[in-house]
Amino acid sequence: MILEVLKRTAKKCIGGSEIVSPRQKTRLITSLFGDPSIQPEDARTLIQRAGLVLQEDNLIITVFLPRGVASMRQERSLLESAQGELEHFKSKLQNAVTLVTDDGYLILLCNEPDDKTVYNLAKKILVECRNHLNQSFMAFISNPFKGYEKLYSMLKKTLAFSQMSFYQPESDCFLCSRYNGDFPAVPAGYHIFNNAIEKLQIEEIKSKVQEVCKDIEEQRTCFDTVSIKNLLIDILNAIAFRLVENGLKMEEINVFRLPCIRQVTNAASFRQARKSMDHALDLYQELIRNRKHGNNHNVTAAKQYVEEHFGENISLAGVADALYLNKNYLSELFKKEVGINFTDYLTEVRIENAKKILREECLSVEEAGIRTGYPNTSYFIQLFKRQTGMRPTEYAKRFRKQS
Repeated sequence: MILEVLKRTAKKCIGGSEIVSPRQKTRLITSLFGDPSIQPEDARTLIQRAGLVLQEDNLIITVFLPRGVASMRQERSLLESAQGELEHFKSKLQNAVTLVTDDGYLILLCNEPDDKTVYNLAKKILVECRNHLNQSFMAFISNPFKGYEKLYSMLKKTLAFSQMSFYQPESDCFLCSRYNGDFPAVPAGYHIFNNAIEKLQIEEIKSKVQEVCKDIEEQRTCFDTVSIKNLLIDILNAIAFRLVENGLKMEEINVFRLPCIRQVTNAASFRQARKSMDHALDLYQELIRNRKHGNNHNVTAAKQYVEEHFGENISLAGVADALYLNKNYLSELFKKEVGINFTDYLTEVRIENAKKILREECLSVEEAGIRTGYPNTSYFIQLFKRQTGMRPTEYAKRFRKQS
């Protein structure tokens, strides 16, 4: 048995150099990207063992990431398919190698003195991925660098640079050399909102937010994405706590605060996060205004929605969604402000409009029911009689006779 093992091992050795399988080669290269403390000599040894013809000078890392992938399994499959697309372009680069890491990154490593050459090729690869895989990818290209031992640090810098897609969602290919600097966290002293929050001056808060957004959009600075999202969420929370101090119930505020926070947290771009923030500030302002004037705009808006859509298949849940409100909250509020529940109010509006149609238009009972949201004629007749004390045909005859 030992002899057989030795024979098989001998067949794998040519001139004293070990022949490694594609899987072993991938593991050797991956270890270079995963070791922050590797020494130059050890890194050279790993490159040699992997059998790579890769020079130490003018190394460039390109990281490809898929957009909007829901699961790691799906992502892995896409990355491997995209790796196949990359293989068709390797010949256009010097000493290129590709690999898919366990962390879910597709990496193209090559020797090129100019990152613009890699950029132009990456743009073509992205087009091929869209056409052949029906999937959009993003590419992030490092600066040229020297030394195998720097693969770990340069990969980290390139991945950190991928945050640019949050600020430029319309772009799909990014050169690190076009942006100098890191993505810092929002400084503690950057919170310029305290005075406006204390006085609940929503317009002033909006103005301050716009200042921050203008700096970011004009790329005078780009903050770490988690940090900028946390800043926006902190502002929303601070306003909420200040309103509670002024006598409002947190349950009432949470109806829109929590959905807006989720939208900011899950925003794929800075534009989306800002839009959710602006919407939340508008709702805060509306809440403060309604409290001052002793009315409730949400109920008014719900009643207006019913007036405009009574002929459609609407429900309390649908109206609540249209107004960005919690269904249970709207139900309680409606009953409190109007004196009847939402369903009864909807029925009243529909029957009143049915009466108007029967008086003014020569339509059948069936057509009148459909026009007012009751495609079931029997149910419409039943509700009409319950509300008016007579059947639709009787009502129509009586009114037309009086006319």
